[in-house]
Amino acid sequence: MTQDIYQFILVLILATSFPVFLLCFWKPGSYGRHASADAHRTVPVRVAWLIMEVPAVLSFLYFYLSGPNRSEPVALLLLGMWLLHYVHRALIYPLRLRPRPGAGNSLRTTIEGGLYCTANGFINGYWIGHLADFDGTAVLQDPRLILGVAIFAFGFALNKHSDSLLLSLRKDSPGQYLIPHGGAFRWISSPNYLGEILTWLGFAIACWSLPALSFLLFTCANLIPRAVLNHRWYNRYFTDYPVQRKAIIPSFL
Repeated sequence: MTQDIYQFILVLILATSFPVFLLCFWKPGSYGRHASADAHRTVPVRVAWLIMEVPAVLSFLYFYLSGPNRSEPVALLLLGMWLLHYVHRALIYPLRLRPRPGAGNSLRTTIEGGLYCTANGFINGYWIGHLADFDGTAVLQDPRLILGVAIFAFGFALNKHSDSLLLSLRKDSPGQYLIPHGGAFRWISSPNYLGEILTWLGFAIACWSLPALSFLLFTCANLIPRAVLNHRWYNRYFTDYPVQRKAIIPSFL
């Protein structure tokens, strides 16, 4: 029964990634600068992030720890990569936010985010904990694993550095939007999103699994349209916005 549910959710996420990609150009997630002004039900920003992200930790851990692979070296490495991102995103990042007075995420976006993270944590935790075939320590020498970990580390560092630059703007000028500078903002408007995409690209290469691929595709489906919309917003909002910047891929998009 559990494996049937796993297969259904996996196919559903893979099948809906491209429609979600198109939809997000028209209707992005209602938070931040794209929060719906007419949203009647909102959740305080920090609470919303907890509701959306904590399920990814809990569902992944539950299905990972219930599987026979939980003590395998490669499985432990993948577990560490997952928790490194999500413990920060669920527990540390919300505390560092400085939301504008009265700001909130829509209830719908918050619920949808929590449901997706629950499902995504399930299929990835279940695959790593139950279905993957890890051949002891030999897999630690697989070039895909080494490459994946390297890309994950680079993406994680880019994401966190870019987030810190954005958060520092809010610290200096609470309640205002300013043009970010420094780091990869020299070339693109959303290096934080590029960093997150690279994080899960690395994870997908390291896992070499369909659940990890589905996560990468869904991440791209959500963040690439949002980066493009952010870039357009910056250019409308600031007359002196740097013309050489692209949205999310230097010199390309």
